[in-house]
Amino acid sequence: MKGTQTLLFTFMLALSLSSQAGGSNIKQLNEAIRVDDKAQISKLLKSVGVNAQDDEGMTPLMNAAQEGNIPVLKEILKLKPQLEIKNKVGDTALAIAVGGDQIEATKILIGAGANVDITVSGENSDTLLIAAARSNAEAARLILERNKSLVNKTNKLGETALMESVKFGYNDIAKILLKYGADTTMKNREGKSAADLAKSYHNHEALKLLTAKK
Repeated sequence: MKGTQTLLFTFMLALSLSSQAGGSNIKQLNEAIRVDDKAQISKLLKSVGVNAQDDEGMTPLMNAAQEGNIPVLKEILKLKPQLEIKNKVGDTALAIAVGGDQIEATKILIGAGANVDITVSGENSDTLLIAAARSNAEAARLILERNKSLVNKTNKLGETALMESVKFGYNDIAKILLKYGADTTMKNREGKSAADLAKSYHNHEALKLLTAKK
């Protein structure tokens, strides 16, 4: 019995040390991606594994997307990583790329098959398209090219990407959304349409655009 306990203790200790080493290596790898140390990246990817996550749940793919390190992102994709892994706040690599306005990384990840029908981190459960509609016309267009049925999908406040774009004054994005069939008659949970929000935010250009659409 004593021998069995000793063997079990030795095994658990080895497992713990291995886990600590793995955690240290993923931190080193993610730091290497941040500073673009190609030699370290190549070395550590082999030992750590392409889907390894650090304390924040960040994978090498997520870090490459966040940093906009396109050569490394492409190399990681060649290793067939899991695209839909989420970090501790609930974001995938694609959500991180969109949120960071990393448009080239966004394009590559969508091209690699990353799911665009997702929610991003935050209290309102915004869709990826809503997140893009706050700042990035090209990202919004790429998402809609992949799945145009998302154009009228709402967050938990009942708001659409069109509503968000006019609130934040991104009228170029509003034009793209309208082109893909954004519904101007939809209302959020407060009973306000995109036009109502344009009035509230004094977005006169968007109001003209929405009125013309009717």
